[in-house]
Amino acid sequence: MRLASIVLASTTLAAFAASSASADLVSRMNIDNGFNFYFSTDDNVQGTLIGSGSNWTITNSFTTALVPGNTYYLHVQAVDVGVIAAWIGQFNVDSNFQFGNGTQQLLTNATDGLWRQSNTGWGSYTQTLTDAGANGVAPWGTAASTISSQARWLGYGVNTTSYFSATITTVVPLPPAAYAGLSALAGVGCISVVRRRRNR
Repeated sequence: MRLASIVLASTTLAAFAASSASADLVSRMNIDNGFNFYFSTDDNVQGTLIGSGSNWTITNSFTTALVPGNTYYLHVQAVDVGVIAAWIGQFNVDSNFQFGNGTQQLLTNATDGLWRQSNTGWGSYTQTLTDAGANGVAPWGTAASTISSQARWLGYGVNTTSYFSATITTVVPLPPAAYAGLSALAGVGCISVVRRRRNR
């Protein structure tokens, strides 16, 4: 029984150590016409700039370090200066994190409730999302060919600035107290096994 406890404790400790390491957010986006991309720990605050772009024919790619234990918000500020306005994206995190769908991948979609939109700024997401078509639809065609075919273009107002937000949460790790308790359990279990072997 004690030996089984040691194995369980060691396995759990390894899992906790893995969940404590930093993780990466990998993002790919095409935005007609321009954008600023941020991540924040407060949905009401713009956050840290990850990157910008102004050419919708280019798929912009970014890799960002995230620290488990935090909740993050993807903030996409989309700016239109033309006749049509829409953007498309794919976002991936490793197993330390998950999106609102409980998985490690998030696509742009107007109907799954994972994205929020505002026309006034961060925090007041009262706009109804607009589906502008599947990846590959005209006039954008194959511009976003490295983004999942399941992603959808999200429309927004012509000659306006819109604000989009989505949430990233940590996959719940063991709390520090549990980590300390498992360390103690592993230590006691090891001592018990050594004593039993000596007594034999």
